[in-house]
Amino acid sequence: MKPDLSEDDSKLLLTEVEALSKVHHLNIVNVLRYGNDTFVKTSGKTKPVNVIVLELAQGGEFFDFIAG
Repeated sequence: MKPDLSEDDSKLLLTEVEALSKVHHLNIVNVLRYGNDTFVKTSGKTKPVNVIVLELAQGGEFFDFIAG
């Protein structure tokens, strides 16, 4: 995700992810981790990134599921 979010957008993102992380339901993908991290490029340079790690959803493409 873009690391250069405005302060307002960053707060909104954090609010949304915190809310989603509290929801636990069979049909909703769970948030495993969220926060800031550092991405290391192959050149060795680093850059800050926002990270949301979600549970793996198995069983095929979502579009195929809802369209079928």
